[in-house]
Order: sequence, then structure tokens, then C-alpha cells
Amino acid sequence: MIYVVALERVPYRVMQDFIDAMSEASSYYKKTMPNVWLVDTTHSAERLGTILKKHISKSDSLLIIRVVGEYDGWLTEETWKWLRISKNNRDFD
Repeated sequence: MIYVVALERVPYRVMQDFIDAMSEASSYYKKTMPNVWLVDTTHSAERLGTILKKHISKSDSLLIIRVVGEYDGWLTEETWKWLRISKNNRDFD
């Protein structure tokens, strides 16, 4: 499954621990915008959230949304290709 993961750290600080946890919880992830990633994982959104919440503080904001059905946007061709062929992605044709 593919999820959009968005993080806002307040106050801003380095997030290597968060990125490392996301990497360990997924087969692949791709940064698409500042603090926004597409994450390919077999975990549910709830489980992914549990893993990532260990690396954020109460003042931070975290949003995890499964990418399904209709979608649109302006991303690199490489990103669209990745979405189409992603290993755990059963929601894209």
C-alpha cells in the first residue's frame, strides 16, 4: 500500500530519526515535497503511525493517508512511474 506521510515539526529540528524509522518500516519511500513522502509498506496506516509517532513530539503534526482510487497532481515522471510499479501498491493500475 502507498501512503502519503506529512510531518510538521514544531519547532523545526532535524528529523533523521523519523526518516530512519520510515525507511525501516517500508520497502521504499520517496520524498516528494518538503516534509512529505510517499511510503510503500505492508503496514496499515495505524501501524505506520505507531512506528513513526515514537520519533515526534506532542507539538509536531503527522498525517498519514492511504493513496487509493482517483488521484492527480504535479510530480516528476519518475514519481508517477514509481507509483505505478510499486511492489506493495495494489491500488494503482
